[in-house]
Amino acid sequence: MEVNFSLDNCTNTSAATDSTEFIVSLCGAVFSIFGVIANVLCVVVLSQPRVRRAPVHLCLLVLTLFDTLVLILSLLLFCLPKLSTITALFHRYQWEVFPLLAPVLYPLALFAQTGSAWTTVAVTIERYVAICFPFKARTCTRATVRRWLAAVSVFSFGYNVPRFWELERRLTLDCSTNTTIYVVVTTNFGLNETYYQVYYVGLYSIVMYVLPFSLLFVLNGLIWRTVKRAKSTRRNTIFGGDKEKKLAVMLLCVVTVFFWCNVLAFLINLLEHVNYDISSLIPVSNMLVTLNSAVNFSIYVIFNKVFRKRFCVIFLKCLNPSSRSITINKKPMEFRFSHKYSIKLGSLYSTKTDVL
Repeated sequence: MEVNFSLDNCTNTSAATDSTEFIVSLCGAVFSIFGVIANVLCVVVLSQPRVRRAPVHLCLLVLTLFDTLVLILSLLLFCLPKLSTITALFHRYQWEVFPLLAPVLYPLALFAQTGSAWTTVAVTIERYVAICFPFKARTCTRATVRRWLAAVSVFSFGYNVPRFWELERRLTLDCSTNTTIYVVVTTNFGLNETYYQVYYVGLYSIVMYVLPFSLLFVLNGLIWRTVKRAKSTRRNTIFGGDKEKKLAVMLLCVVTVFFWCNVLAFLINLLEHVNYDISSLIPVSNMLVTLNSAVNFSIYVIFNKVFRKRFCVIFLKCLNPSSRSITINKKPMEFRFSHKYSIKLGSLYSTKTDVL
């Protein structure tokens, strides 16, 4: 995510938003709203006791939580302020509420974005161990993955702590009403040339793009090489066969979307390092980051049969709570209630942990 705040001698609160920027912000708002709804559904499915036992599901659950935070904060920071021409409510938000929230929400948004990127790496590492070293996969337990995710969370927050000193609200003159208002501006700390070149541009590019892109490219390449070799030598049963292959396809889709939705932001950072101004593309970059956080649910539904069935079992039952059975793809799914809630899924029933 990128932000660009500067202070002029006066501000015009009645100035119209550029049409292109308005459309991009509107698209970002739509992605954010529908993405939050989809991610909530995803959290419900991944939180099911029989689903969340697998380490990979824990990674996907935390990834979804980070993505949801990205969507909410992106809506508040980058979308609603640009939609101020629609209603007076958004106009009041931009000039009264936004200056209070932005200095705090901006670092939190970057914390969520960093956590999302490195949780994607954690998912890939877990899949790499499970597929390329199947006999060592038992060492990659839920406890191990929890430590990875805790380290990702701590690192993501610690790395973005300096962001809390980048923005501040400041009084300026409103040219349209000839009154003073609060606006958000970059602090002297944020404008420091050394800080800007070393942390804001250089270190950000390495932590957010160079390292994650490199690790994801190498690890996914090794995963697919292992899958192809196992298929050619008929050793599918060693690493789980079709189940692991389908997981690899789903992961590859997640990584591909992550790459294409973040590559523009990476290019903007590189060009900023050589003082080439393309700030007009920042709203598009933010919209793509928002899109990346909104589409993973669709990937799970499209490419994963078990996830689709779990989703149907949970939400069709919610829509028809009086029903004792639900038929999906002509396979009866019976629900039994005893002292502990249990579900029997016909031929799908298994005492093992479900793997998406």
